[in-house]
Amino acid sequence: MKKRNILIICVANMLATGLAIGVFSAFNIIYENGVATGREQMARELSDNIGNLGKAVSEKNNFMQKSYSILSDAPAEINTESIDTYIEKMTELKNSVSLKTVREELDKYISEWQDFKTIYASEDNSLIQEKFNQLKAGALEIGAKIKTLYDENIKSAVESL
Repeated sequence: MKKRNILIICVANMLATGLAIGVFSAFNIIYENGVATGREQMARELSDNIGNLGKAVSEKNNFMQKSYSILSDAPAEINTESIDTYIEKMTELKNSVSLKTVREELDKYISEWQDFKTIYASEDNSLIQEKFNQLKAGALEIGAKIKTLYDENIKSAVESL
């Protein structure tokens, strides 16, 4: 009887040890899979955030190059053709931008030029000169605003890293 009790205790210990090893192995596998999945997800998010930063910097650079030539090339001589050409260039620039806030600023500026076209048609020279000077000054202001908008976009992309 004593041998039988010892045998039962040994078998129970072996079963308990086997069960403990099995449970430990299962939890270890689940943990390792979770860690691997977490690392993959973190790597994807980091890759996306770096891509967003690169896109923001690239878009700012492209916009600045395009806008510099357009904004600094405000019509020197005012006539209907030069106004239409300038509005067309600004519209093309606006259509090449994906940042909504920049598009809105460009829309406002284009709208001011379209209003100027109406003033130009009135042939009131003093009003035309005053509005034209406002538009030239507005080009500098909008350039500064848009630079700030792009800088904020880049800053938020960096912060998300």
